Amino acid sequence: MQHAFSSSNSCCSSAFKAVRSNHVQCLTQMNKEDLEERDISGQTPLHVAAKLGLLQAIDLLQHEAPATQDAVSIFGENPALVAAGEGQTLSVQLLFNGNSKHTLARAQQRDINGTTVLMAAVARGNNDLALWLLKRFGKKLAMLPNNFRMLPLHVAAAKGNTEFIRNAIKYDRQMVNFRDQFGNVCNRRFFLDDFIKTGCTPVFYAIQGGCFNCVRLLVEKGDADICTVSDKGQSLLHVACLAGHAHIVRWIVNRSAANVILWTTKDNANAIHCASYSGSVAALYILLHTIPHKRRRQILALRDSRGNTALHLTAINNHTDAAQYLLENGAEPLLLNNGGQTAEAIAYVRKNYQLAKLLSYWKERKQKKTNIWSPSLVATNAELMNYIYTPNYWSTASHIMPNSSTCIAPMNTVTPSLSLQNNALKYSPKENFTSCNPVEVIESELRPITYVASDEGGRIYEDQSIQTDRDSLLTATKVLDEDEWRESLAAVAQIDKVLQEIDA
Repeated sequence: MQHAFSSSNSCCSSAFKAVRSNHVQCLTQMNKEDLEERDISGQTPLHVAAKLGLLQAIDLLQHEAPATQDAVSIFGENPALVAAGEGQTLSVQLLFNGNSKHTLARAQQRDINGTTVLMAAVARGNNDLALWLLKRFGKKLAMLPNNFRMLPLHVAAAKGNTEFIRNAIKYDRQMVNFRDQFGNVCNRRFFLDDFIKTGCTPVFYAIQGGCFNCVRLLVEKGDADICTVSDKGQSLLHVACLAGHAHIVRWIVNRSAANVILWTTKDNANAIHCASYSGSVAALYILLHTIPHKRRRQILALRDSRGNTALHLTAINNHTDAAQYLLENGAEPLLLNNGGQTAEAIAYVRKNYQLAKLLSYWKERKQKKTNIWSPSLVATNAELMNYIYTPNYWSTASHIMPNSSTCIAPMNTVTPSLSLQNNALKYSPKENFTSCNPVEVIESELRPITYVASDEGGRIYEDQSIQTDRDSLLTATKVLDEDEWRESLAAVAQIDKVLQEIDA
């Protein structure tokens, strides 16, 4: 940085040329009107001097044309904002060297996007200037948001600036839970003024940027709410899964409620949907290993608001590895979304033929397994069809388990016609389906087991009834007549007599 100026005499036709040429002598010979001149963008010579870091020119212009200290360009920038944006720490400090009341107002100047001098310093990563401004102006400047209600703390969290976060949260702990607010045009033809709120706190920005140390600092030291959700219903775990940061996913899962994995957004998407959409196999591994093996199939069959399962979402973004992992953990490739598409159909649309081939292989494998375990006789009764798996099997709105008792009959029983309406079937993997004679039916009862929804247990879906068979003991029970009963009593009496003699 050069601070020496040429001693040439009146060689510059304007104050702008004098500043850019480092001609301080030319500036001293100009009147106040020339020093307050503005260019096409509304900037003054002081803006240019601040941008270039010319301290002597800044000092001269502040004394000769003090009004230019608060001059604002068409972009809403005063000289201090310009200097902060260029990383000119000494220029900013010189511009704020004065009465605290006036300098605070100058420091609170925001450009057309609402950016303050502190936010500009943080965005540039200039911690020397940012910490100086924080110490000089404190909470009033730190809590001043931009047009999208972002604080400097949001920017620091996104950039992983733990030093600034550690110092900033000392002034006001409320800033750690301060929510941003972004506008978005939903339909340019009909809803031009429609506004959508995002509602993300700084910890969301830290997670999205993969700044694990910032996340821990905000939660553990700054008391950021780990259970917070955005206006779209996204939790910290949703964002971590979408960003694919498995180490942050593990940390959140270990510190959160047992059912945090099944929390849904306003689009009815859970954390597994988000991890599948991003294709993070590591995140899916962490999420699924918190779920018992018996429940994984039902969890992977859950759908978002568009009817897409986790497997559909891997196909949408061409994540073959993630799809392979889901299939190995029980994902059903035959399920349809609201558009009537399977994951395989989506893979073909996306021209990912490798994934389509993988899904086709697993579909054939599932069908082959179903054929091996399927009954040899097909029942025409709609009630008997409840035994067959359907995509809505685990839906709480669809109770497809049979509500009547089954029956057991010996293998040598004569098989009646399938048109009998009172017949039922019991399937055993070691023998064929056999129909029952109504005369020889031994009925058994259903014992329902219900998992009631509980936040602590994480069970938010109602399980179906299970089948248990009651043994009537008709073939294993012996009926005693009167003579046998008397003989038994006499034998007992004789035993008692022998025992008494032994004791004597």
